[in-house]
Amino acid sequence: MKTEVYYFSGTGNSLHVAHEINKSLIDSGRVLALARYVNESTISTDADLIGIIFPVYMGDTPWVVKDFLRRLRIQTCTYVFSVATYNSHAANVMPTLAGYLKTFSIDLSLGELINMPGNAINSTKKENEERLTASVKRINDIVIKINSRIVEPHFISARIEKKAASYRKKPNSSFTRYKLLEACNGCRTCKKVCPMANIEMENKRPLWGMNCAACLACFHWCPQNAIKWGMPIVGNRPQYHHPDITVNDIAEHQFKERFDAVG
Repeated sequence: MKTEVYYFSGTGNSLHVAHEINKSLIDSGRVLALARYVNESTISTDADLIGIIFPVYMGDTPWVVKDFLRRLRIQTCTYVFSVATYNSHAANVMPTLAGYLKTFSIDLSLGELINMPGNAINSTKKENEERLTASVKRINDIVIKINSRIVEPHFISARIEKKAASYRKKPNSSFTRYKLLEACNGCRTCKKVCPMANIEMENKRPLWGMNCAACLACFHWCPQNAIKWGMPIVGNRPQYHHPDITVNDIAEHQFKERFDAVG
């Protein structure tokens, strides 16, 4: 039995979930950053069990995850599960994802949601602590289903099918309106944690390219809190990252594994 758990993560929530699920699987395998495959035209795997773990963005699957899945080639008998972390709302993200995968002849066997802090509207410290505590049981419940190979089909309405069919490779310019404050000291942490390698340093100041995935890792992990996001609704959110994930955890998985997959 071969297992591969792919993830996309900016705050570390989804990376944490990926690790916790994988280590509790009967057939545990490798935890892989799907961003490492951004330049591969086709991603082929012979894994029998595949997990896709990601945060919900604007009620949908991040474009970089969809782009990965568009290029994924698996065996017909593979058990595919997905877990989405979210804060304010998850909308119809799992039925939509199931519909999207169906267009590539991939069946989503199980789709689950975990309410986590930080990747949407502002939350209090108490709310964040409650969500993190509750997430432990949610992860355990999900693992039981995966180990039992439970299949829970999603109802895909005509509206969801239409939404699933619409796919835009990159977000519009509103997602790249970053503001850099004078507090920036050129430490390069933003460049280190960017899963898309979309940040370059010039005169010790970060410059964002056009390959942004809107994960806000640069904002959340900046030690000086010197990066702000220009969108009016969420531009004043506080920094957050999962308490059990470090900068090195994010950087190691999102960069090292592009060249040398680490289980």
